[in-house]
Amino acid sequence: MSGKPRTKPPVLLCYEALFRSLKPRYREHPKLLSEYGKHVAGYQGEQAVDYAASISPLKNAAYYRGLRLLNGRFPFQMDTKIVTPAFQLIIEIKNMTGELAYDSLHHQFIQTVGADKKRQRNPIQQVTQQKMHLQSWLQNFNLPLMPIETLTVVSNPNAILHNIHEAPDVQNKLIHVESLPQKLQEIEKKYPQRLLTRQQQLNLDRLLNSSDKPHHPDLVSMFGLQEDHFIQGIPCEKCDHSPMERLRVKWSCPRCGHTSIDAHVRVILDYFLLRKPTISNSECRELLQLSMASTAYHLLNALDLKKTGHGRWRVYHAPPFNAFPQTDEPPSQRHNSFNHIKL
Repeated sequence: MSGKPRTKPPVLLCYEALFRSLKPRYREHPKLLSEYGKHVAGYQGEQAVDYAASISPLKNAAYYRGLRLLNGRFPFQMDTKIVTPAFQLIIEIKNMTGELAYDSLHHQFIQTVGADKKRQRNPIQQVTQQKMHLQSWLQNFNLPLMPIETLTVVSNPNAILHNIHEAPDVQNKLIHVESLPQKLQEIEKKYPQRLLTRQQQLNLDRLLNSSDKPHHPDLVSMFGLQEDHFIQGIPCEKCDHSPMERLRVKWSCPRCGHTSIDAHVRVILDYFLLRKPTISNSECRELLQLSMASTAYHLLNALDLKKTGHGRWRVYHAPPFNAFPQTDEPPSQRHNSFNHIKL
């Protein structure tokens, strides 16, 4: 079956683009690093659960990672959704440390790390709400009714789970990542009857993938950033100097002499992530500090992007999020003396 593979979530791509685009002295602002760290931890937790799920693959199952759908006006996102011919499963993933206590009488989820105790969002209620959204969403299509199971999986191996009132339902719904392979087998045995034909499952696969609506956060507005926070032109990947200069078919750093033939590609992709989903020739020239429209024209056309309009009204469109580079990382942090700077 098809499914949706795990790729870096758009929010993580945007944070990495922001670190690359900010002037070095702004990259280590505490709030920025804190928010970025949370998203990195979340992604790493999701990858850990993906690995655990692969140990005990379900028969004829399709796995959808990070699927975000719209139930009317209301978006809902599932960390992992599994569709088999007999049942569906939604997994909520929490990469949290410390003692995680679930109070089934008051429906509270409490995290204790050292002397710090705080109430966190209830993951069992959270995934139950996702189930309700999904049931409502599926009713709009001519598909057989089928059971939908839910799980909350804690991906951090150092976390300690505490079911305060020893509620059986909590024990079945809140588990460590190590228990996931066995839990998947238990759920599969619970539903032996096939409810979806192969064609119905393929139709559902196409429907889910075509209905995916990834969230694109506006980090520039979120952090109140201004133009003077950003690097102008293309930064040199070797010495951080900017802008690099365009010399014939290469970019050259006037400080260290480093050259590159494709340094503009990452800068244009980061523009899509941080600024807007389209770019014109004039916007490209401003972004890359180019003087000639013909140079911008050739660079943009070489990227093989979707384009609309003609002449001066032509714009080039961002690729889908899953087409962005998945291995890029933020630049190394060179400065540590600006925690006082307000974004």
